[in-house]
Formats: sequence, C-alpha cells, structure tokens
Amino acid sequence: YIRAIAVSLVIEEFLKISEDSRQIISVGAGFDTTFFRLESKGLLKESDRFYEVDFPPVMQRKVEIVRETPELHRLAPYLVPVPQTKPISKTQAKKNKSKGTEEEKPQKIEFSPGKLIPVGCDLAQIEKLQEDLLLAGMDPNKPTLILSECVLTYMFPDTSSKVISWGATFPNAIFVMYEQTYPNDGFGQVMTKHFKKIGSPLRSIQEFPSISLYQSRFLSLGWSNVQVRDLNEVFYNVLDQSERDRIDKLEPFDEFEEWHLKCSHYFVLIAQTSSIGSFTRYLAPQDNNKPFVTNMSDVDHQSLHGAVYDIFSHQQYSKVDSRTKTLQRWSHASAQNETKMIMFGGFGGAKHSRLNDVVFINPRTWETTIPTITGVTPAARIFHSLTHWEGEKFLLFGGRAGTSKPFNDCYCIDTESLAWETIETKSNLPEARWRHCA
Repeated sequence: YIRAIAVSLVIEEFLKISEDSRQIISVGAGFDTTFFRLESKGLLKESDRFYEVDFPPVMQRKVEIVRETPELHRLAPYLVPVPQTKPISKTQAKKNKSKGTEEEKPQKIEFSPGKLIPVGCDLAQIEKLQEDLLLAGMDPNKPTLILSECVLTYMFPDTSSKVISWGATFPNAIFVMYEQTYPNDGFGQVMTKHFKKIGSPLRSIQEFPSISLYQSRFLSLGWSNVQVRDLNEVFYNVLDQSERDRIDKLEPFDEFEEWHLKCSHYFVLIAQTSSIGSFTRYLAPQDNNKPFVTNMSDVDHQSLHGAVYDIFSHQQYSKVDSRTKTLQRWSHASAQNETKMIMFGGFGGAKHSRLNDVVFINPRTWETTIPTITGVTPAARIFHSLTHWEGEKFLLFGGRAGTSKPFNDCYCIDTESLAWETIETKSNLPEARWRHCA
C-alpha cells in the first residue's frame, strides 16, 4: 500500500500542475498497471502519452494480457503487437560485414496510436531507447515524468547511471524512483540476501548504500533538484489523518517495529530539471507545525499518527565487533541482578527472525557471552517479560510468536546452574498476552 500511494501521489501532483500535454515514461514497466489506474480515474488528457519500456517479450505479453482482459482492453483498445527484435551474434555480424551487409535495411515499426504506447527495448541500450521513443512520438520538450520502480538497483551502476543521465537531458522533467536502501544493517543484509537468492541481486545498492548517496548521485548526473522521502516519512508526514485512520481500521496490526524497519529501507526519490529554474515540492508534509519524531523506538506506536517522522534521523550504521553484534535485536526482554544482566529472545540475529537465545552481559565491561542452557528452552518469542526473582533466578512469562500465537507459559532460568525449568502453578496462569510488564 505505502509503495503504491507514495508513487501515485507524485504522479497525480505532476499531472495536476502540468497544464500542457504531458508524457510519462515508465522504464522497466513490466506488468505495472499505473496507466490503467490513471485512465480509469480520468486523469489523462487526450494529448497525454504514457510510454512503457521493457524487454520486447515482456511488453508483447503485456499487450496480449490487456487484449484478453475486457476491463483493461476497454481502456486501451488500440494496442498493437510489440515488434520483437533478435540480437545479432558476433559470428553473424562478421559474416554480414564480410558480405557488406552489416547495415540492415530499416524495418518499419508500428507503435500503438493511443495514450498507452508499449516500447520493447533493453534499458542498457540507451541510444536505442532514445531512438525508439522518438519513433513512437515522444517529444523531449514536453513536461515529462520518468518512472522507475525497483528497476535501476537491479542494473550495474555504470549502466543505470546512463539512464539517470539520459533523463537529465529533458529540459522539463521529473524522475520518480522507488528503491531499497541501507543494505548493511540486520534488515538490509537479509533483504539483499533474499533478492540474491531469487536470482535478482541488487547490483547498485552497495555502491549507493544510503539515501544521501543517492541524492548526491542524481545531482552529479545532471539533475538540478533532488528530494528524497523514506516510506516512514510518507506515511506519517504526507498522508492525512483520515487516510491513516482508514488504513488502521482495515485489519488488526501489531508489527509496528518491523513495519518501521521496512519503511526505513525503501525510499522515493524525486529529481527535477526545469528550463525556468523553478521546482515543485512533492510529497510535502500535511502540517509543518507538527513535531518531528527522531527516534521511532521512543514513541508509543499507537500515538504516532499525531507526530511527524524525520527522514534524516535514520541511523548511520557502522561496523560492530563480535561482542555487540549479539545485541542487535528488538522486542526482547532483559533483567539484572547484582552481578549480571540477562537478555532473552526478541527479533533480529543473522536470519532476522524471532529468537530464543540467552545472552549474559557484564554491566561493567559490556562483555557478552552466550551460555549453553540445559532443560526445555522456551519457544522463540517477542514482547515477553523477564523478571529477576531471587539470587541467580529469573522468571520469563508470555510474549508471542505470530499475532495468532500468544503465550501464557512461565519459565525459570537459573543462571548459576545454567538450566531452564518450566513453572507449574497451583492456580491458573494469567491469560496469554504480549507487550505487558512484570
């Protein structure tokens, strides 16, 4: 939801302030349905053009899907097949050159004659991209919005930089990019490993691992004005109260920490060129008088809707040593006696998941140890309580796994004998709960 609304707000604001005929160029469009949403809402003029660029087979399959789907075909009945081009092998190129036929006869290409114009082209071939778009009717002097949602990060940095530089040649343009960031903290490491595992590595994220570096990148490649918003800022600053209330009522939600983590690792960048030197402020806060939240963990998540999130407060992570890396987690519980601190569970670790490990911490030296504990270990959980009972004994109660699996079990850990013990009570234990205190 937050990805779609963030991009939609920018596009609709662009269409609102651009009185002349406009054009949108969606690079790496895939099966995105932005055009159909805009067209169904009546936001596109007859003179507007929406160019979708992707590999020829992808664009052709999309045309087929549109023509087979009545709801979509009604909005774009004019689509024609996308020309399919086959790359020439080096061997064939040499043969053509030896025969004097290396220059192929120009092939007449027919583009769709309506508002939506699919263009089959590899973004790595930037000169061909420009040529094909010009053949399809693109006018570089029109107000232009270039849309890139999770596209450039999958390209090699030098190749994607050419796309960014190409966009900056338009005299009145806005480049809207949605991508991932911060790959080196716990969430970021799991995120990058996930995309690598599914065969779609984030090829640019390590070279530009922060929002500020992406901002500098666009400025250095010819863009005059660059604004950046992470998704926490979009949700808490830009959306109005009524919309946030509507979203809150759709379903019960209790994953605020994970939600804020995810939103801090995705951002919307809005870069602009202008022939008259004036720029639009996109995704502006609803109320500039509201206080900024600079630390999401310090605030009651249920009351965050009355606050404003500061995008520039995102922690700049530095490399940590082996002693403190075991502490990287949230929603855990900890307690202390005269000699040590003890921590159990929470969410984090190498696999970025719920934990059921025990960590001892020396409060004087901050040395951490992970002891081997015998007995029945409690299930991995978050939002539980851990209370010092007596001597070297601590009580663990409640918490949850998923939102549908709360706990009301009780355990005692003896940090001297290094053993867990299940507590059997004479009366019924309290009802299952989490986010409680003890």
